[in-house]
Formats: sequence, structure tokens, C-alpha cells
Amino acid sequence: MNPVKLPCLAFGVILFKDMPSRRRVYHFAKSRIKKREMARTLKWYSLCMLLGLIWHTEAMGQETPKLRTLEGRVSVTDTANPPSKPQKTAAFSPKTQLPAVPVASKTTKKSLAERVKSILNEKTLKLTTVGIQIVDLDSGDIVYAHNENTFLKPASNTKLVTTAAALNILGPEYQFESAIYTDGKIEKGVLKGNLHLHIDHDFTWSTRFYSAGDVPMRGLIQQIRDAGIHKITGDVIVSGYVVYGGLATGTLSTITHLKRAGNQFGALLKKSKISYGGLHIQQSAKTEGKKIASWLSPVLSEAIVPLNRASHNEYADMLMLAIGDKTSHTNTYEAGVKGVKAWLKDAGLSVKGFEIHDGSGLSHDNRMTADFFTNLVKYMLQSPVGREWAASMAIAGYDGTYGGRLAIDDGKGRVYAKSGTLRDTISGSGFFVNRHDGHTYAFSIIVNGMKNRKLTRQSIDRILRVFLGNHLNAPMPQTPRMESLTKEKDGRVMARWQSVKEAVGYRVYHSEDGNTWSVLSEPTVNELSLKEAPHHIRVTSVNSKGAESAPSLIYSYRPGAKTLRIVEEAKCRHDAAMRPDGHVFSHERPLANLVGNDWGIETVQKLGGTAKEGVLFHSTACEGSIAWNPEDYQSALQAKVPVIVNISDAHTSEAAGGTCAPKSGKVLGCFGEPVVAKDRRLGAGKLNQRLRKAAGTGSGRPSQVQTWTNGKPIFEMSSTNVATQEKLESGGSLTVIGFDLQSIDSQKTLNAVWKKLAISN
Repeated sequence: MNPVKLPCLAFGVILFKDMPSRRRVYHFAKSRIKKREMARTLKWYSLCMLLGLIWHTEAMGQETPKLRTLEGRVSVTDTANPPSKPQKTAAFSPKTQLPAVPVASKTTKKSLAERVKSILNEKTLKLTTVGIQIVDLDSGDIVYAHNENTFLKPASNTKLVTTAAALNILGPEYQFESAIYTDGKIEKGVLKGNLHLHIDHDFTWSTRFYSAGDVPMRGLIQQIRDAGIHKITGDVIVSGYVVYGGLATGTLSTITHLKRAGNQFGALLKKSKISYGGLHIQQSAKTEGKKIASWLSPVLSEAIVPLNRASHNEYADMLMLAIGDKTSHTNTYEAGVKGVKAWLKDAGLSVKGFEIHDGSGLSHDNRMTADFFTNLVKYMLQSPVGREWAASMAIAGYDGTYGGRLAIDDGKGRVYAKSGTLRDTISGSGFFVNRHDGHTYAFSIIVNGMKNRKLTRQSIDRILRVFLGNHLNAPMPQTPRMESLTKEKDGRVMARWQSVKEAVGYRVYHSEDGNTWSVLSEPTVNELSLKEAPHHIRVTSVNSKGAESAPSLIYSYRPGAKTLRIVEEAKCRHDAAMRPDGHVFSHERPLANLVGNDWGIETVQKLGGTAKEGVLFHSTACEGSIAWNPEDYQSALQAKVPVIVNISDAHTSEAAGGTCAPKSGKVLGCFGEPVVAKDRRLGAGKLNQRLRKAAGTGSGRPSQVQTWTNGKPIFEMSSTNVATQEKLESGGSLTVIGFDLQSIDSQKTLNAVWKKLAISN
């Protein structure tokens, strides 16, 4: 072999693999090349480079495709099972290479930067310090950055850190407990001893969560009565940490709130004719004795919604104390900060130069960067609690502190953000889903040294608008409509969807829990064969420019001893009044999560055939009408299984007035006491005010389900039955669930709902 060939071949093989090795081999080969052999050598090197390029391209074809943001980026999981015989159906094919995700060109970035620069040079921002970073999370590309590593006062953007840490440290299903203890015996209705109420950092005792702030106390007192107590010979001792009522802009005083709650508790005991000795209120008394009553708060994922939406300072600071108590058993901000920083380090987020001294952002000593916030957003959106965290943010043009901001076509319902305000600071951080290209962008804009709050907010919104436009020039293709996910006669589990004309391929996402998603396959046809195993599937289409559509509705399959068939009968994806077009959470949660492990489910677009055990209908509203028909209704009656209806259907029935018939398509009005829930993503417009009134809920209460007829609460945070049953002439009954899956972000709550239902065959 020519002595040049061997190093050349080595050079070609590793050329695209390792840069340092490339340099070493190059110099090794060059030292052995004589000038007269240069022409021949160049020919060999060209060939070797071509071989290296081919090798590299084949290797890249096996890499995991980039996963779209929102529910996480994890590696591809091979859960498909190709049929043994040749089929026309696409099986799992990780080697399929769809066009690369489009990114902004240098020319485009320059143009965007010039537009931002002109805003920064205006009088409002000219003498301020501004930190900005915009990151395309689909491609990882930093679209724009300005002072992104400058440490600035973040104001209430700090709450994003507090709630992110709390969801990870405490858990999204965490509930704060208020408990009653006794240290004596109960004889003939008399407690011979003291009664002790201890509250564990509960900040939900307000009308933002209940019809009245004293609902938890009334619930506890009812349990005391149920225990047979009507007299206490000793004292009533109230201790712990609570926010009773609370002001969003207030500064937390833990003893003030505890005294208010304690005095009200004592007054309610007397009103309930339960006598006692004295009343003592102590911040940190120990809990002793036998527990006889308990009240659990809403789960944390629901509790943080008004915290971030309304930017509630007292809630946030109490949550920081709860983190301190959980991680260090110490009720101080210092302990909470220590726990938060430890979590940030574990998450791989830099805390160098990072300063945090409270949970709310009221401290003028807090210091964070725009780069930190975009990295936090990136981490959280791909985490298992990303959905809960994102759902707590204000929504542009709809709700929270951004309810009146960016209410334009490109921004309305697409920007999820946390605002921040201090004497000299205005900030905004979060993410948005671009209407034109469908990409998710993390952003952070922090202004220190400002003089005019109104003008500064307007400037921040104008900067964000620059990136809400069609700068990629890669319009999204149409969203594929799922048709079925079911087991066929030959034993295969098949996912099918409608083809999209402009699509060159499809991206099939798979999830085991409906929360964390991975790319399963990228077929070029509109169907996929799966193995016999639990599946949650959603599909997007990809065009020749690499642009990806919004996701389809989620379809689910799970084998089980009994089988329900979910029938999706919606004519459209969502009610525009409830969920704006392109809404991040417009696709539904997997309905399979509502069904116990002994039940399997199949999802189909139309019933088509006989279900093994029953039919679970899922209906969503569409511009004032739903797609039920008499045949569907009769099938549901015969199957004797739950009918899940969307909250918007209740509004439709209310608008129609009075009763209705199944053939008219207005389902809920056909039942005696259908149940509705407030979608906490409602905005403040006249239409949404009407919807709030129709749902019978207050403007600030999240996920409270009530009866339709008289507004009486029958579902206080998953504590009572939520279903209504219609008696049938045949002797059976039809169960109707009337709540919005999108408005309840807690899987614990959804599971509690399902357990209340009786499925009979």
C-alpha cells in the first residue's frame, strides 16, 4: 500500500468525528508528503474526505430527532413492534431523516437586532440597563442577546424560581395540611384537655381558592363535631404558618395572618356552640397529641396559579418558608434560599453571582440574569413538572398580569410570562409559541433604572413583538387529525391519522404518562404499527422546509381486563373563547389516565363496531356547538358508561336556555344537575365574564366544580363526588362528568374524579 494511503484513510474516517484528532492526523500525513506526490495525494485526500462525509451522514441518520418543546426533550424509546409479515404500514423507523429544523439566518438576526436597537435607543430605555435574551428552544439557537449575563434586579420574576423549585422539591401533588390534635380524653362529648390547630404553611385560605377564606376552618370544625366534641375543658392553641386572606401586593407578616386565622377559628368554635377555656396563638408551637381532624390544601400545581398569575407576594414568600421547612426544618428565608440554590445546582443551572433573598422578588438585593431565566425556562419545559409550571403563568390577552398586554394576533394566547415590578425595575420572562413557525421561544427582558412604568412595559412588549413575527419564513403545515389508535383483528395495535398534503413526513410522539414525551418514529405514511403495550400518541406533520405543525389531539391505548372505547366526536380542537388558536395546551390530556389499571382503552374517531365492554364518549365544544348525534347518544345510554363533556358545552346549554334534546347537539342540558368547572385560563373580556358567570364561579378560584342549576359547590378540591347520574328507563344509569380536563393540571385530582365513578355493565 502506498504509505500515503493509510494516513489518508484514517484522516477521512475520523475527519468529521473529532477535531483534535483531525489536526493530529493531518500533520502526520503532511510530514510524509513529498512535493512531487502532492497532486496524487490531493486526489486520495479528496476521496477519503468523501468517505468520511458519507460515514458521518449515515451516523447522523441514526441520531434522535430534535423533540419539540413543552412536554420535554428525552431520547427516543423504541416501543413499536414491526409485524412479522410485510405490511404497507410503517413500523418504527428511527433512521428516517426529516428536514432539519429551520433557524434564523445571520441576515435575519441582524435585521431583528437593528429593530431592537432602535427601541433601546429611545428615551424610555436609553438611560436604563437592559438585559435581553431570546432563545429558539426547538433549534437551540440564540436569536438575540443583549447584556444577557449582566446581573440585574429581577423583581417578581423571582417567583418563577420559587415555584419551579417548589414543584421539584415538594412535588406538584404536595398538599399543605392543617390538623387538629388533642392531648386529653373525650368522654360524653367533653374533651378533657387542650385542642391544638397546627397549620403547615398553607397560603390558600382565601376566596381565590374557596367561596370564603374560612372554608378550611369550617371543615375542621365539622370534623370536631363528628368526633363528638361539644366542650373543651382546656385551651385552644393555634400554631403554624398560614396566609388568611392576603394581599397580592402585601409584605408577608406570618404572625399577623396566624392571629387573624386563630381569632376567626375561635369565633367559629363558639358559633358552633363548642365551648373552650382560653385561646392561645403561637407561631411555632409543637404539634402533640392525637390527630382527630385534617384539612388538605389544593395540590401545589393548582395553588401556584394565582401566585404567578396575580403575582401574589405573600403566597410566594410563604412558599419559600415552606421550602426551608422541607429542606432544613427551619422556617426562614435563608433556609428556603439554601434549598432553592441546592436544587438549582442539581438541575445544572449556574448560581455563580446569583442572589436570591426571598420568594416574592420584593427584595432589592436579588440579582439574576436574562441568560439564567431562559435556561430556567428551557429546563422546566422539558421537565416532568413543566406543564404545571407553564400553566401557572399569566397568558397574554387572557389572564393574569399579562391579561391586558400583547393582545394582538401574534401574541394573544401565545405568550406565557411572569411580570415583575419594583420602584426602578420592570421585567418579563417566560416563553411564547410563535404563530407563524410554531417554535417555542424562551425569553427574558429585565430593565433596571427605569423612570416610567407604563412606558417601560410598552417598550418591553414592543421588543417582544419583534420576535413574534414571521422571521423564519417557514409557515407551519396543517395539523394531522388522529383517526384511531386501536387493536385490529390481526393483533396489531394501529395508530392512524389523516394525511397532510404539504407534509413530507410525520413525527409521532409517544408518552407513558401523558406528561413526558419522546419522538417514537418519523414515518412518511399516515399510519404506524405498535406493539401490545400502553401508548399515548400524538402526531405532527413536517414540510419540506422542516417546519412542524401543532400537535394533534392525544390518543391513548392500554390493554386491560375490561376495555372501554373512547370516541372523540369533536368537530374542532377547541372553543376559541376558552382556548385561543395555537394555545400551548390545546391538545387534551390522555383520557387513559382517568381509567384504573384493570381497564384497557381504545381511542377511535368514530364508534364503528361493537365495543367489548362499553364506550367512553369525550366531547369538546366548537364555536357554540358540539358534534353529538342521536346515534352516539343512544350508544352511550346502552353502554352505561361515563360521558365526559367539556365545560364549554355547559356554556352552550346555558346560552340556549332551558332543556334540550340529544338530537339538537346540546348534551348537558339534557341532564338534571350537570357539573361544570371554571377554566382558570379565562380572561377578563365581556365574553369570558359571561362564561365565568355561567360556570357559577368567582373570578379567582381555580378548578372549583359546581352544580349547574343553583351554583351550589359539590366539588371542593376533589373532596366530594363530581358526577351526576341520569336514571334510565331500562333500569341502568348514565354517568356524566362535566369538568374541563385542561383546567385541572393535577393528575391527583383527575384520579380522584375517576374513583368517584361507578362503571357498570
